[in-house]
Amino acid sequence: MKKNKIGLIIAFLTYVFLVIAIFNFDLFFSGLIEDKKLFSIISTIVFIIITIIIVFISRKYFFTNHLNFDNDNDKYANNLFEEMNDLPDVKEAEDIISNDTNGKDSVNYEKILNEVDTFVLVVDAKLKPVYVNDFGKTILGSLYDNDNLVIEHFADEEFANELETNKKNSFNLEAKIKVANKKTMITSVFVSKFFNNTDTLSGMVILFNDISKQKRAEQSLNNQINFSKQIFKTIPDIILITDMDLRVIFANKKAEDILATNSDESRKIFNYLSKNAIENGFDEYLKQIITRGVTDKQINVQNPFISKGGFVDIEIVPLKSGKKIIGGLLLVKDITEWRNLTDELKNLEIFNSKMTNSSPYVIISVNEDDIVSVWNERGEEKFGIKSADIIGKNLFEYFPEISIIRDEVNEAKIIGEPTFISDKEINFEDGKHLAVEITLYPVYGKEKNIVINIRDLSELKKLESSLVHANKMGSLGLLTSKIVHDLNNVLSGITGYTTLLDKKVAKDSEIRKYINRLSASSERATDIIKQILSYSKSSKKKVEIININDIIKESSRLLKLRIGNCKVSLDLFSQPLTAIGNKTRFSQAITNLLVNANDALLSADNPEIIVKTILENEVEGKEDQNVVIRIIDNGTGMKEEVIKQIFDNYFTTKTEDKGTGLGLSNVKDIMKELGGTINVNSKYGEGSEFILTLPFTKERKEIGKDKAMELFEKKDVNISGKVLLVDDEEAVRDIGVEILGLLGVDCITAVDGNDGIIKFEENIDDIELVILDVEMPNKQGNEVFDFIKSANPEMKVLIASGYSKEYLEKDIFKKSIPEYIAKPFKLNELSEKIRRIVE
Repeated sequence: MKKNKIGLIIAFLTYVFLVIAIFNFDLFFSGLIEDKKLFSIISTIVFIIITIIIVFISRKYFFTNHLNFDNDNDKYANNLFEEMNDLPDVKEAEDIISNDTNGKDSVNYEKILNEVDTFVLVVDAKLKPVYVNDFGKTILGSLYDNDNLVIEHFADEEFANELETNKKNSFNLEAKIKVANKKTMITSVFVSKFFNNTDTLSGMVILFNDISKQKRAEQSLNNQINFSKQIFKTIPDIILITDMDLRVIFANKKAEDILATNSDESRKIFNYLSKNAIENGFDEYLKQIITRGVTDKQINVQNPFISKGGFVDIEIVPLKSGKKIIGGLLLVKDITEWRNLTDELKNLEIFNSKMTNSSPYVIISVNEDDIVSVWNERGEEKFGIKSADIIGKNLFEYFPEISIIRDEVNEAKIIGEPTFISDKEINFEDGKHLAVEITLYPVYGKEKNIVINIRDLSELKKLESSLVHANKMGSLGLLTSKIVHDLNNVLSGITGYTTLLDKKVAKDSEIRKYINRLSASSERATDIIKQILSYSKSSKKKVEIININDIIKESSRLLKLRIGNCKVSLDLFSQPLTAIGNKTRFSQAITNLLVNANDALLSADNPEIIVKTILENEVEGKEDQNVVIRIIDNGTGMKEEVIKQIFDNYFTTKTEDKGTGLGLSNVKDIMKELGGTINVNSKYGEGSEFILTLPFTKERKEIGKDKAMELFEKKDVNISGKVLLVDDEEAVRDIGVEILGLLGVDCITAVDGNDGIIKFEENIDDIELVILDVEMPNKQGNEVFDFIKSANPEMKVLIASGYSKEYLEKDIFKKSIPEYIAKPFKLNELSEKIRRIVE
């Protein structure tokens, strides 16, 4: 349509020019051609030429849309071609028409429609497609149906509704259509309606232009713009843009929230500044920077925009249009939190330094080149190297003794996982050795570091050695208990036969003195065994009134069994010294101190231990009197550094086979339990003195008369039934039968646990009392005890054992024992126990 108008304009101008040329021809040639005939000929030739030009131009620009079609559908194509004049690809169609010299215009029209890159669809009044060009068929692909194509095959119902309801003769819209391979195309649609002679709708020409790429580009651009806006909007820093008069022409969201107002006057930068900033001339400073056209940056300055603000970094950038400065950009970054974090980081570094230095372990940190960055105070102490000397140096070059872990350190760098190294020994040039345990921790920061944690195991090794020795002593204690138990059985026979001999031999017989000595020796052996048991086994801490002098005498007698030529002198207070405490625990303390004193005398020329007891503040009626025990030896004495540690657990100056380092610490605990104290005076080369103090009590333990013999002399006890004696020792059984016979009691014996159960079942109605040993073959005494009590809960059972009652209740029976007598027992003890049980 546009080119048709151009053709009409050109034709009109050509006719005008022709008229002007004819009537004014003489003006052009009057001076050149005098012959009018010749003038007429020339004029005719010019007219013909101009006429030919007009015809050519009119054919091209004016008659283009007046071509004829041979059938009824030509009117669709004619209308379509008119609408296509505005399409980008119509130039190619026009070129085809202009090159047509045979007048076959209807054929060329179809060619034009099939060669344009536009989907062309012609529908009738009922919207049934009657024509689709080749490009449209390509676009639709498998959706195109030559005979049964409907719009719903490729367009939605909304598009069809728009075609039916839109009243305009031509209109534009956007639509998504289905195309080949199940894809979707966004198109710009131009619809032009055409009518018949009666102005009734005949159909529509619909052009689909693909704008998918354009839409995607637009969407991408919109997304980028929105994304940029969002970033700009959410930047946590203040952004201001000013003109040359320092008027704020842009402020981001952060700036608006903190600083901005809306009035024109308030948009001056002056109104945004704090009072202090104005007084300090910050606004003038801004103007000078922007005017000079230089970029300036201030770091870590007080915030000029908020009266009570923190600290900020400010960057001022002049804005230019070409070479002309038109304003400035201010970027204000709040660094208050950063400053606070920096302060916290410094505090954390100080804290870490204190933690590192207070660690009981050596802590070293090296980088990938083994350069030391951390060396704590424990490293200075253990290795004698100052941190100032080794930090910044290569660890293995400066401290070659630690090169024993170089391979492990390199491996930890590669693997990147913690590595544990046990049982390493660092050897120094001076002969010193350190048993250590090392852990390597990879730490990742700006660079890879290895933290070396070194634990000194030297003291722990000593402790382990002491504990091993203690375990050996514990095992020895168990063995001792077993031996003592067997000795008690043997002593039971000796004591029993001695008692029987004493009753059968005349009082004036010469044999009696031997019997008395035998009895005294067996009693002494029994006391020694009891002391061994009380010392080697923990017992219930029974609180009672103890006689200090008696305990010291007993302990000194026990010590004489293990000492050689050492002299033990007792200088004890003339009157009994009593205190409230536990006899066994105090005996352990005295024995331990005597043993230590004896060990200190091994190299002395005239070894002697002196034990003295006194009563402090010995004035009648004086309160707070104390019993003082002094244990003195003339041994090697102790150095000052040893004295400071002697009461510490596991500290000992003895070799591994001589002591565990638990003795004196145990003595200190015992004295604390008893409410007393322990102190030491010692000088190296002159001997030592241990001083024990206990609160004195005036109460005396009344010693009752031994009525057992009187009861024994009665020759009988009030027992009607038999006694079952179960013991695996033949001597004990024989003596039991003899003693019980003297008491007028009929006795049945059993050789072990199984035999005891059998004898009990056979004589259950006749037995009134069972005397039961504990450790026996076949069945133990606790099993026999349980069987008897299950058969007859009222049966009286007396446990006779070389083990203590506390041990039996805790480890064997696991419960309380009603009646107990310790082996070896005397005749009077057994008779008194039986009488008390049965009566």
